[in-house]
Amino acid sequence: MKTFKSLMIASFALFGFNATLHAQGFVDGFFSEQGALSVTASYTRGSFDEFYVGSNKVDLTATGDYEEITQDIYDIYAKYEIAPDLVAFLNVPIIVANGDLTQQGRTNNVKDDDSGVQDISVGLKYRIHEFEFETSDLSIISAATLGLPGDYEPNGILSLGTGAVSAEFTAGVHFGTEQGFFTTALGSYTFKDDSQRNGDFNVPDAFSTSLKVGYANSILYVDAWVDHVNSVRGIDISDTDFGGRFPATEVEYTRIGGTVYGKATDNFGVSLGFGTILDGRNVGKATTVSIGLTYDVQLL
Repeated sequence: MKTFKSLMIASFALFGFNATLHAQGFVDGFFSEQGALSVTASYTRGSFDEFYVGSNKVDLTATGDYEEITQDIYDIYAKYEIAPDLVAFLNVPIIVANGDLTQQGRTNNVKDDDSGVQDISVGLKYRIHEFEFETSDLSIISAATLGLPGDYEPNGILSLGTGAVSAEFTAGVHFGTEQGFFTTALGSYTFKDDSQRNGDFNVPDAFSTSLKVGYANSILYVDAWVDHVNSVRGIDISDTDFGGRFPATEVEYTRIGGTVYGKATDNFGVSLGFGTILDGRNVGKATTVSIGLTYDVQLL
């Protein structure tokens, strides 16, 4: 059968406490024609008022300084089809973080905001092989992503990230039917360097898995997803040797969400997204909502 053509869907920067939660963002199972360029500008609002100290969920007011923490994420994501089986992508997120202070926090003049470029990501996605059947196909896909941190303070509740340079390697499968239904399963391992900003934090590597099911045609895309991320080592905030080293914590979470995308014109489309953390470790119990505008053009 003919290879299924992809919709150019939005990619969202995803919110969590002192972590880059992008398992659903940069790598999907779709490929387009050579020369296809897609650029998405998106806005994401994330917030939490509960937090996992180790694996124990507590109100954020237990910190004594904050009642709620929010992030506004302004994101530019672009991808280009270098060849029929090879895609290059770039993501630049700008984050504005704010903390709603308690009376104690105001009295102690605690920092209540931070902003800047978070972690710039650049990478390649490659389709290793495609098995074509009568009414469906199965693709074996891989990807490599380099993450370069911005100039932000990595050690604090409002920090935009861990401050670590990262290299992520992804492999998975994408199954699609002639009717438009699809399933994508991915696994990734992320290597992170030891952040040297204000001390050696020994930032842990991480392993992530994701499962996405949905439907796509020429004008509509809908998906539902679940992902799980777990640091391969690290300390808990509740440990006696924590010492305020937030980038060194073991971050783990399970999250669910969904995306809806529709073509408005031949070149423009609009997307809406939602995500929420179900359970975690050393992470804010965050919920996010997103909106994106995508521009598609065929350059070749």
